[in-house]
Formats: sequence, structure tokens, C-alpha cells
Amino acid sequence: MRDKLYFQDFPVRNYDEDFVGFEEEVEMLKEGINSEARIIGLVADYGSGKSSIIELLRTELDTEKYDVVKINLLDPDGKIVGLEAHKRLLIQLANHKYKERKDSSYIIKRINPNYKSIDISSKNKFSKILIVLSLFLFVISFLYKHDLLQYINFLDVSKYYEAINAIKKFCNVSGFLGFIILFFTIVKSEIVCNYLSKDSQQDLNELDLIEISKQLIDNKKTTIIVIEDLDRNSTPDIEKFIKELMTFYVSMENCKFIIAVTPEELANMSSDKNDNKYKPFGMIVDLPKIKNSDYGVILKEVLLSKKEVYMKYFNIKSEEEFNLWYWLSLGENMNLRRLKHRINSVIHLYMTLKTRFPGENIKIETCIAIIYLKDKYEEEFNKLLEEIPGKGFGLKNKLEDFIVN
Repeated sequence: MRDKLYFQDFPVRNYDEDFVGFEEEVEMLKEGINSEARIIGLVADYGSGKSSIIELLRTELDTEKYDVVKINLLDPDGKIVGLEAHKRLLIQLANHKYKERKDSSYIIKRINPNYKSIDISSKNKFSKILIVLSLFLFVISFLYKHDLLQYINFLDVSKYYEAINAIKKFCNVSGFLGFIILFFTIVKSEIVCNYLSKDSQQDLNELDLIEISKQLIDNKKTTIIVIEDLDRNSTPDIEKFIKELMTFYVSMENCKFIIAVTPEELANMSSDKNDNKYKPFGMIVDLPKIKNSDYGVILKEVLLSKKEVYMKYFNIKSEEEFNLWYWLSLGENMNLRRLKHRINSVIHLYMTLKTRFPGENIKIETCIAIIYLKDKYEEEFNKLLEEIPGKGFGLKNKLEDFIVN
């Protein structure tokens, strides 16, 4: 099995994979969590490493004291309005705690407006057993009163006369016992009965959400809820949503929020002469924007992380031949995700050509040039590959016109 050649587009989980240097931002978040701040703003552009910072924070925190939950409020259909955003938040929180909480299924079904099932759910698992037992007793009572139990009589009357009489007496009162058990269970337990109901909206208000959130937050740990993509959904007023977090979850002392927003969204928050755009946050961690000129340094660190692998398969000396790769760090709107994509594309093209044309002298610098031009001038590059009926590819056409003229 060959070594891993490609870079994965996943958040980094240790500082050995941190090519940008997020340690200070992680330390700042840790200080904010240990302070009185309830809501912390993480301000950064798309693709700048917000998820990596959160994963690094997760590895730094003591799991016995902290529980980090990532909530994604991405809303591609534009249907999240009002309390729906908070419902989605609580559903994801309940899903996160599903394994450790017996009542998570109950909470999820209570919040979910489109739960399609005939099901009975309760916070107490034993309540389900009691309900099933009461239904069983109702069935026994029905069968006995309609003389249907005689068909399953498997005891010899002469030998088991007393036992049969005892069973008959039990069957006679089984319906009453079932009613008592069912009544006790309903009174003493919180039960949700879901039935097949398409798109039926459950009427949950602010008080319901507060009650449910209290049930989900563990008093033994500090739950850190990280909300991502808040600025990509249809919530009309992000600042209003952030203030609602304080209203709905103010009673939960062991709960803190980290809200990821872009610099543009922070600037758009309503502000007056006193610059109140910072007011919703108890603390702001501003991730500095990476300059385009810095991507050359980052590229070198990324390549060196696979120095031995590239030498083994391509005979590429990443450090000595870095000037060949430097082109991949150039261009506007660069980010770490795009940089890794360019490197992966170079390796993929090189490996593909080596496989298709064995024995040919395939050069890595040629692949670098092609990928750089393809990514930077994507529209023009695709036009060169378009096939013109009767004339061949666009590139062939342009070369012929150039030679003729």
C-alpha cells in the first residue's frame, strides 16, 4: 500500500498539521471560555481555518470538564426563520448527546416538526415497558371476555385445577390492572406520541425551547456550542439571533457559545456612535487575514510535510526545487483549501500521465504550470479544450491560426 500522496480538506487536529499557526487564537479562545464571557465571536473569512481552530481547541480542553458541540445552521433552501433556527440548534445538540442521554430520542421527536412515525417516546425508558405491559393486559382481558383463551388452553384441568382458576381470576382483572398501570405511567412520566403527520408544525414557543435546552445541558461539564455558517442562512438579523441566545439560554450557567462570522457580517451589525456592533459578544477573537504574499511560506511548509513521500515516488526534492512549486501560491482570493487543491491536482495529473504514457519523460514542472494556469484562468482554459465541430479542439484551432497569420 502506497503512502498518502494527497492532502485532505479536513480541519487540522494537532499542531504538527497546522501550517498557518493558530496557536495564539486557540489560547485566546481558551481564556474566553474560562472567563465570564457567555458568547465569543470568532471573526474570519471563509476557508481561513475557523474549523481547524475549533478542532485544535477541542484537543486542548479537558474532556472531563468540557464538551464541544459543533452546530451547523447552513440553510440552502432559505427556510430557517424565527424559532426554527433555535429548533435546529437543539436537535443537533440532542443528536450529539444521543449516546450518553437516555431521553435524547424523546427530545429530538418533541422538537422535530416533521417526525413521521407511529411511536411513543418518553424521557424514562422504563415508561415504555409499562405502556407495553398495560397493552398486553388489555389484550388478555379482551381474549378472556370473548372466550378466545380456550383455544390456547394447554394445561390438564384434572392436574392443574387450582393453577387454571388462578389464571382465570388474573385474566378477569387484567383489564383493570392494565388501566391502573397506564394511568400511573401517563401521570408520572413525560410522554410524546408521534403519529404519521406530514409537515405538521409543532407549536413550540420560547418557554418550551428554554425547558428543552435545560434538559440537554450537562451540569457536570461546560458545554461549548460552536455555531457555524450563521451568516449563510436566512436568519434576517444575526445580531437579533445572538441576543436571543442570551434570552433563551441565560439560565444555563454551564453553557457558552462561539459564533463564527465573517468580518463583513460583523461590520453589517447595527451600530451607533458608540459602536455597539461588539455588544452581543463578551469577547471577540479576530483571525488575521492571510496575505497573498504569505502563501509562499505556507506552501513551503505544506510541501515539506510530505518531503519523504514526494522524494520516494517522484524523486522530487521539495526544499531544493521549491521555486518550481512557488507558482501555486500566486493569485487572488487564495486560501489554504485552494492551495491544497492545487497541489493535489498537480500530483493527480503527474500520476495520471505517468500511468497513461509509461516510459515518457513526464516533468513535474509541466504539471505545475498546467494546474496553475487552469486554476487561475479557468474560463479561458476550458475554452481551449472545447471541441469545435469540424475543426478539432480550440487549442489546435488557435495554434493553426497563429501559424498561418
